[in-house]
Amino acid sequence: MDIPPPLPALRLLTILMAAYFFIWIPQEGNLASTLALAAGLALLSWGHWLQRRRRRWLTLWQWALLLAAGGAYVGLAAAAGGLALMAVKTGLHAHGPEFTPAEIIWVIQRAPWWGGAGCLAGFGLGFLTAHSHPPDA
Repeated sequence: MDIPPPLPALRLLTILMAAYFFIWIPQEGNLASTLALAAGLALLSWGHWLQRRRRRWLTLWQWALLLAAGGAYVGLAAAAGGLALMAVKTGLHAHGPEFTPAEIIWVIQRAPWWGGAGCLAGFGLGFLTAHSHPPDA
């Protein structure tokens, strides 16, 4: 199968994530919005990476493993990006830490689970989308 043609919503998602970034900045220590931004940015970076590799032929297993690796990347990058955004947020606001040590530890402890869940989701999505794009005759 070929890697699918241009992802239609990638440009719109990029614009929405940029807008959300400016909405996120003034919020005070909101862990959920920080992790949502990190997950969105991780998914967006994976989408742009995949977009640049269009028109390469892959077998079903290669496609499924590529999406599994991408899912693991998105899960782990969401945690790492969340920690980085937490540090940026604390640096932007000079009145002290935005996040408690318990919140930071909570994100670190869940990173492997998010990577594993992303891997499984990507693997399943690989098989679901492979059947919607039959190989060229």
